[in-house]
Amino acid sequence: MKKLILTIAVLVVTISIGHALHCTQPVTQLVFRQNFNHIIAMRTDQHRLEDARAFVAANCLLSRQVKQIATLFHDDRTRIEFAKAAYMTTYDKRNFYDVYDAFTHFSNAFRLHDFVLAQRSKRDEIVDISQSPTTTHEFPAYDYPLIVNYNEEQYCDRPIEDRAFYGLVGRIIRERNDVERIKVATRYAEANCLTVAQVMKIGSMIETERNRFIFLKTVFGNVYDVMHYGYCDQLFRSNEYHEKFSLFLSGGGGTTNTNPQPPPCGTTPAQFEEIKQHIAA
Repeated sequence: MKKLILTIAVLVVTISIGHALHCTQPVTQLVFRQNFNHIIAMRTDQHRLEDARAFVAANCLLSRQVKQIATLFHDDRTRIEFAKAAYMTTYDKRNFYDVYDAFTHFSNAFRLHDFVLAQRSKRDEIVDISQSPTTTHEFPAYDYPLIVNYNEEQYCDRPIEDRAFYGLVGRIIRERNDVERIKVATRYAEANCLTVAQVMKIGSMIETERNRFIFLKTVFGNVYDVMHYGYCDQLFRSNEYHEKFSLFLSGGGGTTNTNPQPPPCGTTPAQFEEIKQHIAA
Protein backbone atom coordinates (compact mmCIF):
# COMPACT_ATOMS: atom_id res chain seq x y z
CA MET A 1 0.00 0.00 0.00
CA LYS A 2 2.87 2.37 0.78
CA LYS A 3 4.35 1.90 -2.69
CA LEU A 4 0.93 2.55 -4.23
CA ILE A 5 0.48 5.75 -2.24
CA LEU A 6 3.98 6.93 -3.14
CA THR A 7 3.33 6.33 -6.86
CA ILE A 8 0.03 8.18 -6.77
CA ALA A 9 1.58 11.00 -4.74
CA VAL A 10 4.18 11.56 -7.43
CA LEU A 11 1.48 11.69 -10.09
CA VAL A 12 -0.60 14.17 -8.12
CA VAL A 13 2.32 16.48 -7.49
CA THR A 14 3.34 16.25 -11.13
CA ILE A 15 0.01 17.55 -12.41
CA SER A 16 0.27 20.47 -9.93
CA ILE A 17 -3.32 20.60 -8.88
CA GLY A 18 -2.77 23.56 -6.50
CA HIS A 19 -5.24 25.29 -4.24
CA ALA A 20 -9.00 24.88 -4.61
CA LEU A 21 -10.80 27.29 -6.88
CA HIS A 22 -12.65 29.90 -4.81
CA CYS A 23 -11.11 28.64 -1.54
CA THR A 24 -9.37 31.50 0.19
CA GLN A 25 -8.78 29.69 3.47
CA PRO A 26 -9.56 26.31 5.06
CA VAL A 27 -12.25 25.88 7.68
CA THR A 28 -11.18 26.57 11.26
CA GLN A 29 -10.33 23.62 13.47
CA LEU A 30 -13.20 24.50 15.82
CA VAL A 31 -15.78 24.43 13.02
CA PHE A 32 -14.28 21.23 11.64
CA ARG A 33 -14.42 19.50 15.01
CA GLN A 34 -18.03 20.57 15.62
CA ASN A 35 -19.12 19.18 12.25
CA PHE A 36 -16.95 16.08 12.57
CA ASN A 37 -18.65 15.23 15.87
CA HIS A 38 -22.06 15.87 14.33
CA ILE A 39 -21.27 13.45 11.48
CA ILE A 40 -20.07 10.80 13.94
CA ALA A 41 -23.38 11.07 15.80
CA MET A 42 -25.40 10.02 12.74
CA ARG A 43 -26.77 6.51 13.03
CA THR A 44 -26.23 5.33 9.43
CA ASP A 45 -23.66 5.82 6.69
CA GLN A 46 -26.32 7.43 4.51
CA HIS A 47 -27.03 10.10 7.13
CA ARG A 48 -23.30 10.59 7.65
CA LEU A 49 -22.85 11.00 3.91
CA GLU A 50 -25.63 13.59 3.67
CA ASP A 51 -24.18 15.60 6.55
CA ALA A 52 -20.63 15.33 5.23
CA ARG A 53 -21.66 16.43 1.74
CA ALA A 54 -23.47 19.46 3.09
CA PHE A 55 -20.43 20.36 5.17
CA VAL A 56 -17.91 20.20 2.32
CA ALA A 57 -20.29 21.99 -0.05
CA ALA A 58 -20.08 25.07 2.15
CA ASN A 59 -16.52 24.90 3.48
CA CYS A 60 -12.97 24.38 2.28
CA LEU A 61 -11.29 21.48 4.06
CA LEU A 62 -7.70 20.37 4.27
CA SER A 63 -6.88 17.00 2.73
CA ARG A 64 -6.13 15.50 6.12
CA GLN A 65 -9.59 16.60 7.32
CA VAL A 66 -11.20 14.98 4.29
CA LYS A 67 -9.35 11.78 5.16
CA GLN A 68 -10.56 11.94 8.78
CA ILE A 69 -14.19 12.11 7.64
CA ALA A 70 -13.69 9.41 5.01
CA THR A 71 -12.54 6.95 7.67
CA LEU A 72 -15.92 7.27 9.42
CA PHE A 73 -17.70 5.33 6.65
CA HIS A 74 -17.95 1.57 6.74
CA ASP A 75 -17.32 0.78 3.07
CA ASP A 76 -15.19 2.07 0.20
CA ARG A 77 -18.22 2.81 -2.00
CA THR A 78 -19.45 5.47 0.41
CA ARG A 79 -15.92 6.76 0.91
CA ILE A 80 -15.59 7.33 -2.83
CA GLU A 81 -18.90 9.23 -2.97
CA PHE A 82 -17.79 11.49 -0.16
CA ALA A 83 -14.24 11.97 -1.42
CA LYS A 84 -15.49 13.02 -4.87
CA ALA A 85 -17.74 15.64 -3.31
CA ALA A 86 -14.99 16.84 -0.96
CA TYR A 87 -12.36 17.17 -3.69
CA MET A 88 -14.16 20.11 -5.26
CA THR A 89 -13.69 22.26 -2.14
CA THR A 90 -10.41 20.88 -0.84
CA TYR A 91 -8.05 23.72 -0.01
CA ASP A 92 -4.74 21.91 -0.53
CA LYS A 93 -5.50 19.71 -3.53
CA ARG A 94 -1.79 18.95 -3.95
CA ASN A 95 -2.05 16.85 -0.78
CA PHE A 96 -5.23 15.02 -1.75
CA TYR A 97 -3.36 11.75 -2.11
CA ASP A 98 -3.50 11.57 1.71
CA VAL A 99 -7.17 10.68 1.33
CA TYR A 100 -6.25 7.48 -0.55
CA ASP A 101 -5.01 6.01 2.75
CA ALA A 102 -8.63 5.83 3.93
CA PHE A 103 -9.49 3.10 1.41
CA THR A 104 -9.45 -0.62 2.14
CA HIS A 105 -8.79 -1.77 -1.43
CA PHE A 106 -6.17 -0.54 -3.91
CA SER A 107 -8.69 -0.57 -6.74
CA ASN A 108 -10.88 2.00 -5.04
CA ALA A 109 -7.94 4.31 -4.40
CA PHE A 110 -7.19 4.11 -8.12
CA ARG A 111 -10.84 4.88 -8.95
CA LEU A 112 -10.66 8.03 -6.88
CA HIS A 113 -7.38 8.95 -8.52
CA ASP A 114 -8.97 8.58 -11.97
CA PHE A 115 -11.66 11.01 -10.83
CA VAL A 116 -9.03 13.49 -9.61
CA LEU A 117 -7.23 13.38 -12.97
CA ALA A 118 -10.53 13.89 -14.81
CA GLN A 119 -11.37 16.91 -12.67
CA ARG A 120 -7.95 18.35 -13.36
CA SER A 121 -8.59 18.00 -17.08
CA LYS A 122 -11.99 19.68 -16.81
CA ARG A 123 -10.61 22.50 -14.71
CA ASP A 124 -8.27 23.49 -17.54
CA GLU A 125 -11.30 24.06 -19.76
CA ILE A 126 -13.75 25.68 -17.32
CA VAL A 127 -14.42 29.40 -17.52
CA ASP A 128 -14.49 31.06 -14.09
CA ILE A 129 -18.13 31.89 -13.30
CA SER A 130 -17.62 32.71 -9.63
CA GLN A 131 -18.84 36.28 -10.14
CA SER A 132 -22.12 35.17 -11.68
CA PRO A 133 -23.39 31.96 -10.05
CA THR A 134 -26.45 30.54 -11.73
CA THR A 135 -29.53 28.82 -10.41
CA THR A 136 -32.81 27.81 -12.02
CA HIS A 137 -34.73 29.15 -9.04
CA GLU A 138 -35.98 32.73 -9.17
CA PHE A 139 -36.34 34.56 -5.88
CA PRO A 140 -38.91 37.30 -5.11
CA ALA A 141 -37.94 40.91 -5.80
CA TYR A 142 -37.44 41.78 -2.14
CA ASP A 143 -35.21 44.56 -0.87
CA TYR A 144 -32.22 42.39 0.06
CA PRO A 145 -29.64 43.97 2.39
CA LEU A 146 -25.98 44.07 1.37
CA ILE A 147 -23.09 43.14 3.65
CA VAL A 148 -20.55 45.41 1.98
CA ASN A 149 -18.99 47.59 4.70
CA TYR A 150 -21.20 45.95 7.34
CA ASN A 151 -19.44 46.52 10.68
CA GLU A 152 -22.21 46.09 13.25
CA GLU A 153 -23.01 43.13 15.48
CA GLN A 154 -22.30 39.68 13.99
CA TYR A 155 -23.50 36.28 15.22
CA CYS A 156 -20.97 34.31 13.13
CA ASP A 157 -17.64 35.01 11.51
CA ARG A 158 -17.76 34.45 7.76
CA PRO A 159 -20.84 33.99 5.57
CA ILE A 160 -20.80 31.26 2.94
CA GLU A 161 -20.01 32.18 -0.64
CA ASP A 162 -22.72 32.40 -3.29
CA ARG A 163 -21.60 29.21 -5.03
CA ALA A 164 -22.05 27.17 -1.84
CA PHE A 165 -25.36 28.91 -1.13
CA TYR A 166 -26.82 27.99 -4.50
CA GLY A 167 -25.77 24.41 -3.86
CA LEU A 168 -27.91 24.54 -0.72
CA VAL A 169 -30.78 26.06 -2.72
CA GLY A 170 -30.60 23.07 -5.07
CA ARG A 171 -30.96 20.70 -2.12
CA ILE A 172 -33.89 22.61 -0.65
CA ILE A 173 -35.71 22.69 -3.99
CA ARG A 174 -35.70 18.90 -4.09
CA GLU A 175 -37.44 18.57 -0.71
CA ARG A 176 -41.13 17.77 -0.84
CA ASN A 177 -42.60 19.99 1.90
CA ASP A 178 -41.91 22.71 4.45
CA VAL A 179 -40.84 20.29 7.17
CA GLU A 180 -38.12 18.77 4.99
CA ARG A 181 -36.99 22.18 3.72
CA ILE A 182 -36.71 23.55 7.25
CA LYS A 183 -34.83 20.45 8.39
CA VAL A 184 -32.23 20.77 5.62
CA ALA A 185 -31.86 24.55 5.96
CA THR A 186 -31.64 24.46 9.76
CA ARG A 187 -28.98 21.77 9.89
CA TYR A 188 -27.00 23.65 7.26
CA ALA A 189 -27.28 26.96 9.12
CA GLU A 190 -26.12 25.35 12.37
CA ALA A 191 -22.82 24.40 10.73
CA ASN A 192 -22.32 27.56 8.68
CA CYS A 193 -22.87 31.30 8.56
CA LEU A 194 -25.65 32.92 6.50
CA THR A 195 -26.37 36.48 5.48
CA VAL A 196 -29.83 37.99 5.99
CA ALA A 197 -30.28 38.06 2.21
CA GLN A 198 -29.59 34.31 2.06
CA VAL A 199 -32.00 33.68 4.94
CA MET A 200 -34.68 35.67 3.11
CA LYS A 201 -34.17 33.66 -0.07
CA ILE A 202 -34.47 30.37 1.81
CA GLY A 203 -37.51 31.71 3.66
CA SER A 204 -39.21 32.52 0.36
CA MET A 205 -39.01 28.81 -0.52
CA ILE A 206 -41.07 27.87 2.56
CA GLU A 207 -44.76 27.88 1.72
CA THR A 208 -46.64 28.89 4.87
CA GLU A 209 -46.10 32.04 6.91
CA ARG A 210 -46.17 30.05 10.12
CA ASN A 211 -43.31 27.85 9.00
CA ARG A 212 -41.42 30.85 7.64
CA PHE A 213 -41.67 32.41 11.08
CA ILE A 214 -40.41 29.20 12.68
CA PHE A 215 -37.48 29.11 10.29
CA LEU A 216 -36.53 32.74 10.97
CA LYS A 217 -36.55 32.13 14.72
CA THR A 218 -34.51 28.95 14.39
CA VAL A 219 -31.63 30.31 12.29
CA PHE A 220 -31.40 33.72 14.00
CA GLY A 221 -28.28 32.73 15.91
CA ASN A 222 -26.38 31.76 12.74
CA VAL A 223 -26.64 35.07 10.88
CA TYR A 224 -23.72 37.29 9.93
CA ASP A 225 -25.39 40.72 9.52
CA VAL A 226 -27.88 40.27 12.33
CA MET A 227 -28.73 43.98 12.53
CA HIS A 228 -30.32 43.61 9.09
CA TYR A 229 -32.77 40.94 10.33
CA GLY A 230 -35.70 43.33 10.15
CA TYR A 231 -35.55 43.00 6.35
CA CYS A 232 -37.02 39.51 6.79
CA ASP A 233 -40.38 41.11 7.56
CA GLN A 234 -40.90 41.16 3.78
CA LEU A 235 -41.54 37.40 3.96
CA PHE A 236 -44.94 38.04 5.57
CA ARG A 237 -48.17 39.43 4.16
CA SER A 238 -50.54 39.04 7.09
CA ASN A 239 -50.71 41.51 9.95
CA GLU A 240 -50.62 38.58 12.36
CA TYR A 241 -47.11 37.56 11.36
CA HIS A 242 -45.87 41.11 10.86
CA GLU A 243 -46.75 41.62 14.52
CA LYS A 244 -45.28 38.29 15.66
CA PHE A 245 -42.03 38.96 13.86
CA SER A 246 -41.81 42.46 15.29
CA LEU A 247 -42.39 41.03 18.76
CA PHE A 248 -39.67 38.45 18.19
CA LEU A 249 -37.17 41.13 17.13
CA SER A 250 -37.96 43.11 20.25
CA GLY A 251 -37.19 40.07 22.40
CA GLY A 252 -40.75 39.19 23.33
CA GLY A 253 -41.40 36.19 21.09
CA GLY A 254 -39.58 33.46 22.95
CA THR A 255 -42.64 31.43 23.96
CA THR A 256 -44.00 30.72 20.50
CA ASN A 257 -44.27 27.05 19.57
CA THR A 258 -41.46 26.33 17.11
CA ASN A 259 -42.49 22.92 15.78
CA PRO A 260 -42.94 23.19 11.99
CA GLN A 261 -46.26 21.90 10.69
CA PRO A 262 -46.40 19.63 7.63
CA PRO A 263 -48.78 20.54 4.78
CA PRO A 264 -51.89 18.36 4.33
CA CYS A 265 -50.95 14.83 3.23
CA GLY A 266 -47.26 15.75 3.50
CA THR A 267 -46.18 13.22 6.13
CA THR A 268 -47.76 10.83 8.58
CA PRO A 269 -47.83 11.82 12.28
CA ALA A 270 -45.15 9.20 13.02
CA GLN A 271 -42.91 10.54 10.25
CA PHE A 272 -43.40 14.08 11.46
CA GLU A 273 -42.46 13.18 15.03
CA GLU A 274 -39.28 11.52 13.74
CA ILE A 275 -38.44 14.65 11.73
CA LYS A 276 -38.94 16.89 14.76
CA GLN A 277 -36.60 14.71 16.82
CA HIS A 278 -34.01 14.78 14.02
CA ILE A 279 -34.13 18.58 13.83
CA ALA A 280 -33.72 18.85 17.59
CA ALA A 281 -30.79 16.38 17.66
